[in-house]
Amino acid sequence: MKHIKIILISCIAVLSAHTIKAQDYMQLKTYQDTANYLIHEFDMKKGKYAGKTFTTLLKDLKVKPKDILVGGWNGELVNKNNLGIYMYLFLNDGKEFEDKHFIVVHFNNVPTDFDTINALCFQSEKIDLNKVFDLYKNTIVSRVSVKDYTQN
Repeated sequence: MKHIKIILISCIAVLSAHTIKAQDYMQLKTYQDTANYLIHEFDMKKGKYAGKTFTTLLKDLKVKPKDILVGGWNGELVNKNNLGIYMYLFLNDGKEFEDKHFIVVHFNNVPTDFDTINALCFQSEKIDLNKVFDLYKNTIVSRVSVKDYTQN
């Protein structure tokens, strides 16, 4: 009877365990490769993310974000709860703004309070993207914008 319990517990453990598949990202080598991906693949599908969760967008994104910048707060205490209403996803390490590839994701609401977003995105030396993405995972996207490459 003891062996049956052990086998049963082992079977339940194996069946209930699941693995999380790692995201398959494209390896884009040049500025132009990433621009072409955003222009020809992502920009054409950006409308499908309105009304969906942020996780849906992240799962479809084929380039791993390198950094983020949350926005929506103009510095006035009255408007501080707007911090995080949109987010820039930077897809490369360009030092100058015009050298950066980015997507801007606007949300229907902010997933948490000002202090939490401020601490997570502005008070540490390096932003933990996994923590930010986890915080926003169920937040509904209202619209998505892609960098305008006609200005390059």
